[in-house]
Amino acid sequence: MLYSTLRGKKVFSINDAMYIGEITAIYIEKKLLNYGFYVSLNEHKYILSSNHIFAFNDIITITDTNVLMNINDIKDVIMLDIGLSLSDISGMSLGTILDLELRSNKASYLMYDSGKIRITKLVSASDSRAFINLKQCNNEKSFSNQNSQLSQCKKENETKTELLFEEIKMSNSAIPVYRRESSQAVNCDYNFLLGRRVECDITDLTRTLLIKAGTVINASIISAARQAGKLVDLTINSVK
Repeated sequence: MLYSTLRGKKVFSINDAMYIGEITAIYIEKKLLNYGFYVSLNEHKYILSSNHIFAFNDIITITDTNVLMNINDIKDVIMLDIGLSLSDISGMSLGTILDLELRSNKASYLMYDSGKIRITKLVSASDSRAFINLKQCNNEKSFSNQNSQLSQCKKENETKTELLFEEIKMSNSAIPVYRRESSQAVNCDYNFLLGRRVECDITDLTRTLLIKAGTVINASIISAARQAGKLVDLTINSVK
């Protein structure tokens, strides 16, 4: 809901059909970040919390006048209105307030010439000017961008670890290497070794003999080499 759709509308009490006045400004409570409206009629001014609006269309209705508060009843508030000059706390002019996008609590936005900003960034306001902490906003954007970059890096790293090694090109033939796949899929990748003869003994890290020289490679030999992490050795040390 935009503040401009409520600004200037007449407010009536349903119980006694009494005309209260019209909305002339909006206020933001600094601590609770609730918002409400200034209702004015001649020299009389009232405070109307947004929670007490019964309905609004061509006019705004409230249940009765008991929901209205005296202008002095609420402390530590920021009064705003369309057309108010807007500046950063550094003194840089940002233009004027064009409207307010009203949502629940912290989700409300102040709209100005260069875009919009959460009302949580408001610092103070007078009858002619409002101040925001633009530096705080930029820091939050920077922090958000850093988080986004870290998240992207994490995704890229996770993608890279899907393969333990890249395929090694040797003699124009791709030698497959370990992947995060089932043993059956790995064995199938090495079917080109079937029928080859092992040229020299292949041992594990403890120098225990795994495959004897002269052995003709079959599916069980490939499986044994896979389990021992010696598929590359088997590929290099075998001939047709």
